Amino acid sequence: MKPIPATELILNADGSLYHLNLLPADVAGTVITVGDPERVSQVSRYFDHIELKKSKREYHTAIQQQGWAAHHQP
Repeated sequence: MKPIPATELILNADGSLYHLNLLPADVAGTVITVGDPERVSQVSRYFDHIELKKSKREYHTAIQQQGWAAHHQP
């Protein structure tokens, strides 16, 4: 995957993405998106451990770097 050019990103002073407040190191290798922000808490309750929670406006993020899918197969 090609990186997004810096000219197309809006960053905060700390280098995090403006709309998400996430740093590049915050993003896991696998990302699950949900259509409704309220579903973030419903999905993340199946994580073994939430390492990071961030919110900005309607964007909610809960991160576990690895392991949840192996333990919670439908």
